[in-house]
Amino acid sequence: MVAWPPAVSGHGHDDVTYSDARLVRWRTVQPDGPTIWFAFRKERSQNLALVQFIEPGTLRAHVHATFGTRSCQPYLPPRLGVQLHPR
Repeated sequence: MVAWPPAVSGHGHDDVTYSDARLVRWRTVQPDGPTIWFAFRKERSQNLALVQFIEPGTLRAHVHATFGTRSCQPYLPPRLGVQLHPR
């Protein structure tokens, strides 16, 4: 499962999108709101995108995980690609 914590208390909100080859799920997280969860998926390639709307500007982030053919273990984590785009 994938979890996303709430935005910084009292500032803006976050839009979080999970996607893989067959599914797209979108959530909005409010300050001081509950943690959101995305259910476990077996797809080898998975994406998590974040858009955070705060007073100084908009922050965009994208995480791409590529899982191997074997199960993910602490000593063999998935390959991750991270992009961060401030403002």
